[in-house]
Amino acid sequence: MQRITFYSPIELVKGRQLTLDDLPVNLMQAALSLVFEHIPSYESILQWTPLERLLVYDWTIREHFRASDNPYIKRRLKPSLLQGFK
Repeated sequence: MQRITFYSPIELVKGRQLTLDDLPVNLMQAALSLVFEHIPSYESILQWTPLERLLVYDWTIREHFRASDNPYIKRRLKPSLLQGFK
């Protein structure tokens, strides 16, 4: 079965450098709002590296899809950047 996510890390970095434009802050906030009641601020997300954004986005989408009782989605550990959020 294929990896179910909107972005594949392999495709994003294949042949080019991952940039902050690949995961804009407003997309990150929208994705995080699917999982958390209180999300990180715009300013705090701006400080994340492109790789941190990718890891958080991937985790968030997986959690959201898994919450709909989809057994095909593999869950991952919550990124340390999000430990204080519920």
